[in-house]
Amino acid sequence: MRNILKKLSHLMANENVVKICKIAFFPYIFCVLWITLINRESKDIRYNLNLFWEYREFLFGPYRLFFLNQIICNILMLMPLGFMLPVISRKVRKVKYIFVIACSFSIFIEIIQLITGRGLCEFDDVFNNTLGAIIGYFIYNKFKVKFK
Repeated sequence: MRNILKKLSHLMANENVVKICKIAFFPYIFCVLWITLINRESKDIRYNLNLFWEYREFLFGPYRLFFLNQIICNILMLMPLGFMLPVISRKVRKVKYIFVIACSFSIFIEIIQLITGRGLCEFDDVFNNTLGAIIGYFIYNKFKVKFK
């Protein structure tokens, strides 16, 4: 495990990581929008504003694996955002900025889903997406070096 951490730390020291993040950032954002909005059919407007309802369904409902998958995927979806933003911009190298940007981006997606009927608008997605970005930020923070 220690060797893996050393290798990851060495990889992060490479200035190519900055270049890769800069190149990958907009395609990544497009992929998130594709998954959450563009590649969905418009249906009836649906929303669930009960906070942590997916967690309750995961813990007590009959479709536990489905809801576990929903929670994990929503957390994973914005982890790259929390990692890439501080790599490519010095202005967002504090957790509070990552929190605001991730939460705002997730709210934007949820509002568009509500307006267009291209998904279920819910607070749980905002929570899980923001949590994922914060985890991504802590991964960045664990292995960070002076990025140019």
